[in-house]
Formats: sequence, C-alpha cells, structure tokens
Amino acid sequence: MVIFFLLGIGLVELALLVVLYKQKQRTDVRLHDLKNTLTNFQGVAFLLKQNPKKTPEYEDLLVEISQRACQQIKEIFAGCKHGNTVLALNAVVDEMQKTWQVSLPENVTMEVEMAGDDLLVWGDKISLERLLDNLVQNACRAMPQGGKIKITCKETDLSTKKLKNCVIKGLVGKCVMLTVQDEGEGIAPTLFKKIFRPFFSTFRHGVGLGLTSVGQILKRCQASLALKSAPKQGSRFCIYFPSVENFSSHTKMLIVDDDGLQRALLKEILGSHGQIWVAATPYEAIALMQKNPDIDLLIADMLMPNMNGDVLYHRLAEFNPVLKAVFLSGKPCDNVPENALFLEKPYQISELKKAISQLLAKQYDS
Repeated sequence: MVIFFLLGIGLVELALLVVLYKQKQRTDVRLHDLKNTLTNFQGVAFLLKQNPKKTPEYEDLLVEISQRACQQIKEIFAGCKHGNTVLALNAVVDEMQKTWQVSLPENVTMEVEMAGDDLLVWGDKISLERLLDNLVQNACRAMPQGGKIKITCKETDLSTKKLKNCVIKGLVGKCVMLTVQDEGEGIAPTLFKKIFRPFFSTFRHGVGLGLTSVGQILKRCQASLALKSAPKQGSRFCIYFPSVENFSSHTKMLIVDDDGLQRALLKEILGSHGQIWVAATPYEAIALMQKNPDIDLLIADMLMPNMNGDVLYHRLAEFNPVLKAVFLSGKPCDNVPENALFLEKPYQISELKKAISQLLAKQYDS
C-alpha cells in the first residue's frame, strides 16, 4: 500500500513539473517546498518498512506529512494564500521535532530549548513549518561530516539599533526570537543578502529556493532576520517574530449574557487582563457602549432574548466601527460578522483567550 501511495505522489510531482514549467518564481519556491515534503514522506515510508514494530509512530508521521503535501499541491494549482492567525511558535517547533527525529542524518544531532509555554506569534502554521524545515535542511547540508543543530525559542525585544543589523527587516518591539544554529561550513558575510535571492545557492548541488521561501514567509509575518556566520565557523539564523500578547492591561471588554453565572465566570476569568463591563441584556449593553465608545471587544452569547448577538454587534459598531467580537453559543452559527469569531459551547478557556488574542492582533496581518 505504501509503495502505491509513493508511486501516486511521484506521478503528481511529475505532473506538477510539466504543468508549472513556465510559472513564476513563487511557484518555483512552492514546488521546491513540496519536493522537500515528499522527500520526508519517502524517508518515513522507508523507515516504516524497515522497522514494522514502530508502525503506529511512523503512520502518524505519514498522515501529517501527506496532509502538508496536499496543502502545498493546493497552493501551487490554486495560488491560495494562507490566513494568518495566532500561533504558539514553540508548539509548532515541538510538532516538527517528530518529523526531524526520523529524517535527520545519522551523524546530525539536535538540541531544542524553549523558554516559555505560550510564545505567541502572528502567522500561519503551514508556512512556519515550511520555514523551520528549510532552515533545518540547510543546516544539515552545511554539515556533511555531521554536527549539532541547536534551536532556541524565547521572548525578547528588537530595538531599532538591532534592526539595522538584520538582513531582513520587519517590526521592532517585543518579539519571539527563534534561532537555528549549526556547526557547518558557514557563509561569507558578503553573501548574506544574496542567499535569499531565487536560484542562488552556496551548495554545489543546491537549487537556491529554500532560503528564498524563508525570506518570503518572514516578510508576510513582518519578521526580521539577523545572520551570524563565517566560513568554517557555522551559521546562526536569528529570527524575530513580532509577539502577540494574550491581552493588554488597557484592553476594554464588554461581556453580554443573559445567564448571570456565565457573566460572573467570564468577568472573573478575564478581569486581570483589562477593564471589564458586564450587561445582562442587549439594551443594557447599548447604553454602556454609548457611554464608553472606546470599548475594544464584545464577548456575547449569540442567542439572547429580544436581540441576538450578531444584531447587537452591528448596533454597537455604530459607536465603534473597529469593534471586535467573540460570540458564544451552544448551537453552530454561520452569520458571524467580519471582525468577529465564534466559539461553540462547551469551549476551553485557552480557546477563548486565543480567539481574543487573534482578534486584537489583526494589525500584524499582512
């Protein structure tokens, strides 16, 4: 079954090569990323055949990698763009480690160090996985005799002064810093900017698209990249992603629910993250909004007596056109306004906080 699947994937790749021969640079980059994904798939399939006792572990990896390949194929044909959202970068790295554990060369080891539980950034999961995979594969190729790759992730600040030393420049301020460091052949400083150009490679058999893809992803995330390297001294790619705070102490939230216990619980849960107003009815909410038109966020039950949440939102948006909203309900909902998100009950508190973070981080969407 695995052999036939691999054959099918190979035929798809061949078809893509024929159809996309004359496409633009962006398509070339996406096709390069797809090849990397397919290479990982073939490697895991080989290991599955060699180690049948590890079937459950490898099957999960095959499913994950094949899903990634399908998404990349869809991108190539449809030219689709990913929608940015709030992600925990350290969680993405943790997931990618499962693939690296079986795909790294035998003479390459990896050390991962994470500082913090929720290092939130603004981006999309598929692109961040692609960025990480390209950097790790580049590090492996830079160490043909073997060595160690060290990945770290922590919060920091990017100042205007530090930004001047970055090869790719994004936003300054509070950041999540991701570093990928190897012990390889290194890169001459005169080539720092050239390596992100399409079809330029420091490797003898390199295509020159992996780091081009990295550069494109960083620009979409408004992230910065500093590079420290020298011939025979290894390389250290240091990426600064604009961080997304869960909440600001200045955030102003209006909670509207006809259930008194729900109002009390939400106020207690979110009270330490900003200023809170509560209303038992939509009409009470309108009166509060009229007096406080700078309220940033509405958290409301979708189904309420006299006026549903979406109708209330449009009434409140007359006072604040950039008002964001999170709607809660025990029933699925399709009529969610553009600046709002919907959570179906029962939901996890972490889901609610992530939804609020996503709405309040809209300025990072490029």
